[in-house]
Amino acid sequence: VTDKEEIAFTAQVIPVVFDVRPGDPLGIKLLYRNQGNVQIRPQARVVVKQDAEIAGADARVVGETIFPYPAGTAPVKPREEGTVTVQWPTYGLAEGKYFAEVTASEGAVEQTDDFAFSVSAKAAAPGERAGASGGGVNPALLAGVIVAAAVIGGALIMRRRA
Repeated sequence: VTDKEEIAFTAQVIPVVFDVRPGDPLGIKLLYRNQGNVQIRPQARVVVKQDAEIAGADARVVGETIFPYPAGTAPVKPREEGTVTVQWPTYGLAEGKYFAEVTASEGAVEQTDDFAFSVSAKAAAPGERAGASGGGVNPALLAGVIVAAAVIGGALIMRRRA
């Protein structure tokens, strides 16, 4: 036990999707692991640059947003994890490749993570699985049901013969 407040955490950035339609928000999950001895409420700064291939110092910044820790969300307690999801607006972005750099900060402590994403009219709509066909049947689920029915049917036939 110490009387010194220690702020220490890791932040992992997980995009909800890697491809968004023009104008749809880019969902970003932030997973915080509090390694300090005080509660934390990190803010997140999202900087988006054009073209994931040239996301170095020369890449053009197309947007920057600071997301305060949500007021209605409990702080992350020491030695615990917490998740916050933010929605970065893509309005005005042309179709193409982008690079997001996300920096979580609490006091003087910062953690940065990044990822590439694209804006494309071909991307799945929010809540829709990529490659899904408008409410169609999931092929893997259908195959599982068919196999289960065959196994059960075979067992019943074997039982009748016995």
